[in-house]
Amino acid sequence: MSLVEDFLSEFCEIEKYLRVLTNSDEHKSFSKMLQESKTKNRVVSRYIGELGTFASLRNLLSHERFSGAHVASPSEQVVERIKELRAKIISQPRLLKLCSVELLTFDKSDTIQKVLLEMRKNDFSQVPILSGGTLFGVLSSNTISRWLGSDAFEGLFCTSEATVEEVMAHQEFSDNYEILPQDQTYGKAVAKFEKATSKGKALDAILITHSGKPEQELLGIVTMADMPKIMSELY
Repeated sequence: MSLVEDFLSEFCEIEKYLRVLTNSDEHKSFSKMLQESKTKNRVVSRYIGELGTFASLRNLLSHERFSGAHVASPSEQVVERIKELRAKIISQPRLLKLCSVELLTFDKSDTIQKVLLEMRKNDFSQVPILSGGTLFGVLSSNTISRWLGSDAFEGLFCTSEATVEEVMAHQEFSDNYEILPQDQTYGKAVAKFEKATSKGKALDAILITHSGKPEQELLGIVTMADMPKIMSELY
């Protein structure tokens, strides 16, 4: 396959993806689909300038010929770059990829002392909490700090007896987590964390289940600690 054919093939894959993403018919231009995709795919938004440049090159390669031959040809570097972007846009890693460590959960009736010991041992800042096997919430180090401050002030501090449920009564926000299906992408996680931040709220964790339903078995957890890895692979 020539460099021209290679480039056009990669561009075509991106174009087909954007057409599906924006629910566009065959008459909508690539530039319009790009604009509509900005809020639907964060990688598209990040590289919209390069994609626009590639669209101009595609038009030149597809429509401008001299004596039957292309008037220009992309370099090997350009072809490699569009391949990279196609992979980043279309084949984003799935969130479940981050969940290789065995998920640690506790019940709301467990003592906070037990939970603290395990969180420290595993260097975790957030853990899912269950109630008889059903999701109850996410306990974070921030909530534990709020509880410690409150109970110390009131003279009620006793970690050996306090339960997780009692500690979680000190949560700043009860909706401090989101649930996403296992096939969601890294980009979706970034969007969720940034949306919470823009509203002045803390999103302590994204929990992963088979199809995003809270009653399903927990498959994994994604936290802000995972963001450096996510960002490095996305961008």
